[in-house]
Amino acid sequence: MLRKLHAAVFVLALSPISVLAQHVYVDLDDSTITTNNSFIDIDVNQDSAMDFRLTLYRDTGVSGKLDHIIISPIDSLNGKVVGSQRGQFNYVDKLQIGHLISLVAPWNGMSSSHYGTIDYRFDSIHDPYSQWQAPYNEGFVGTRTIKRDSLVFGWIRLSIAPNGKSFTVYDCGYQSTLDSSISAGHLWVSVPERSQWQGGWALTATDLVLTKPHANAVSLAIMDIQGRVLLQSNWQHESIRIPRQLLGSGMLIVLAQDREGAWVQRIPLID
Repeated sequence: MLRKLHAAVFVLALSPISVLAQHVYVDLDDSTITTNNSFIDIDVNQDSAMDFRLTLYRDTGVSGKLDHIIISPIDSLNGKVVGSQRGQFNYVDKLQIGHLISLVAPWNGMSSSHYGTIDYRFDSIHDPYSQWQAPYNEGFVGTRTIKRDSLVFGWIRLSIAPNGKSFTVYDCGYQSTLDSSISAGHLWVSVPERSQWQGGWALTATDLVLTKPHANAVSLAIMDIQGRVLLQSNWQHESIRIPRQLLGSGMLIVLAQDREGAWVQRIPLID
């Protein structure tokens, strides 16, 4: 697999904990669609029924210069994506990691004819309304499906080639607690700060200092907001000092787990 969200590495190394129970990460086979009228179907909520189809149209139209990437619901009554009508089409928003996906999101990314435009170009020129333009990095499609008459919120991660003639789907995730929101991205970005035991933290000029209230051995990981694991350690002593130069800057997520439970803490690290 290529470029999977790094949180999965840490999750698989640990036994399940209650703070993760509702957030489900689905590791898809990386699929790059390159030929005209090709598509990929995705079961976001993992109920064995496909939810959405992403389709590539390339070098089409009378001129042969039209490239178009769309998403459509396989169950048109239940599937919706985050977006809005802009100009002549309904456009799918490009969400960034951490974007909240909930009932109050603009669920107008697909038209009454049941498809939403991700990318649209004529003669390699974008129309002005698509958000999936340069930089051509990965983004998230916010999704909504229905299960037992309740809403399931989720996301699909993909990227588009700079020339608009292919796209790649990497993975998806969903919130298994019905009618509950989820943030786009790796598992831990959606987990609220909470504790089954309470740790402590402090920043000095040179170090991040973490403390724990007991002598239990703890599995510790520190991630950045993108889900990259910056440090993993078997935390033995009451406190641990981590040089700030190892951690970079930005928001950190501290994940600590032992037999008593888990501690999840966000720490803003600013140079």
